[in-house]
Amino acid sequence: MTMTQEKKTRTVAGSMSDDCAGGSAQCKDTQNPVNEQEVRQNDDGMFSLHQPRKMPIDGLPAHVQQIIREYAAALVAPVDFVAAAVLVATATAAGKNCQVKTGIYTNHPSGWYALVAPSGFNKSEPVKQVLLPFTELDRGNYLRYREELTQLEDGDNRDAVHWEQIIISDITPEARNQALMHNPVRLLSYCDELQGMMNNFCRYNKSGEVEQLLSIWSNAGYPVNRKKDIPLCITDPYMNIIGGIQPSVLPSTFGKQLLMGNGWNHRFLYVYPELDKISKRKPREMSPRVHDAWHRMVNNWVQSYSAVPEKCTLSDAAWQVYDHYCDLIIDKINASDDDYRRGMLSKFKIHILRLAATVQVMYGGGDISGETMSYCERLCDYFIECARAVHEDITCDQPTRAIGNEELIGEIFSRYDVQSQNALADVLHINQSVISRALYKYKNAGNKS
Repeated sequence: MTMTQEKKTRTVAGSMSDDCAGGSAQCKDTQNPVNEQEVRQNDDGMFSLHQPRKMPIDGLPAHVQQIIREYAAALVAPVDFVAAAVLVATATAAGKNCQVKTGIYTNHPSGWYALVAPSGFNKSEPVKQVLLPFTELDRGNYLRYREELTQLEDGDNRDAVHWEQIIISDITPEARNQALMHNPVRLLSYCDELQGMMNNFCRYNKSGEVEQLLSIWSNAGYPVNRKKDIPLCITDPYMNIIGGIQPSVLPSTFGKQLLMGNGWNHRFLYVYPELDKISKRKPREMSPRVHDAWHRMVNNWVQSYSAVPEKCTLSDAAWQVYDHYCDLIIDKINASDDDYRRGMLSKFKIHILRLAATVQVMYGGGDISGETMSYCERLCDYFIECARAVHEDITCDQPTRAIGNEELIGEIFSRYDVQSQNALADVLHINQSVISRALYKYKNAGNKS
C-alpha cells in the first residue's frame, strides 16, 4: 500500500473514531460468528449457507458493522437489507473512478441488488435512509444547475449546462442515457418496486432498453440513434441498481422467459433473508452520532474518488483466494446440466471482484487483501443461496395452464418484432381493436401502434 493509500485509510477510519466503536482493522463479528463448517454444497452444484439465509457482515470494518446494526435497530429492518443498501451506496460513492485490474479486465465496485420480501417487512425505508447523503448531494447539484442557467445570456448553449444527478428513479430509457452522459462517474437507479421498472420493458417499439441495461452492467458502450434527436455515444457506462420486490410477483417479473434466457436475472444479487413474523417494535429516531458519521463517510468517498481514476489490483493472497474460487465455480458449472444455473454461477466470477472492490473502499482503498477476498467468497455463497431461492419461487409448483388469446397476443408482441397492430390483425383475421385491447391489458408485452 502506498503512503497516499495509507493516509486515506487513516482518514476514512478516523472519521468514525469518535462516533462509533471500532476502527479500520478487519475483525470478526462476535454477535454473528460464521462457522466455516456450516457452509455446505448441494447435490445440484449450487452453494448454500446453513439455514437460515443471513448475510454475513463480519468481514466489513467494525465501524461499518456498527452503522448497519444501528440503522437496522432504529428502522426495525432486517440487517440484510441495510447491509445491501450500504454496499450499493459505497459502490456508488466510489463509482467508476475505482478500478480493479485483473489481467486484461477492469472491474469497478458496482452491483444490482434486488431486496426480496413480502409487503410489511420494511424493504424501502433502509434504502431511503442509507441513500440520504446522495439525496443531499443531488439537491445541492440541482441548485447549482439552476443558478448556472440563470447566468446564461441570450444565444448561450443551454445544453452545455446540466444537472449532475446521482440517483435516478422512474426514468425513461432516453432520460437514463442522458443521465449517463451527464454523470459518467457515478449513477444509481433506485426503484422502490422493481416490478414497475420491469413491467415497462418492451412497452416502446424497438426501444432496446433491456439490451442497453445488459451493456451497462458489463460497462460496455453503445450508440443511441433516435429520429429527430442528436445521436449519443455511451462509453464505459456505470450504473448501480437497487430496489425491492415481493416474492409473489417474482414469476411475472424475473420469471419472464426473455429475462431468464438473456442473462438479466444473473446480473442481480438477490437479498432474500428468511423472515418469519413482522416485528411489533416501533421505529425510533436515528442516532445523530451514527447519522452524521455515515454521511461523512459517504461524502469522503465521493470526494476521494471524484478527481482521477484510482487503480488497484489483487494482492498475492487475494489472487490465491480468487483463483481457487473460480476453479470451484467452474467445477460446479461443469457438474450442472441446468443452463440457467450454469449462467448464474458464471457471473459470480465477476460478482466477487466487484464486491471485493466495494469492501476495500470501506477499508480506505489500496490493493484488495486476501481477507477481503475470503470474506467476499462467503458473501457470494449467501447471494448464490438467495438466487437459488428466487429461482425456486419462479419455477417450482407452477401448474401448467392454458394461455388465453389476449395473453398470447401480448406474448407475440413481447417476443417478436411486430411492425404494427393492423399487420398482426390481418394475419390472425381478427379486428384490430382486439389487438389493442389485449395490449392494454398486458402492458408489459408492448404498446405498439
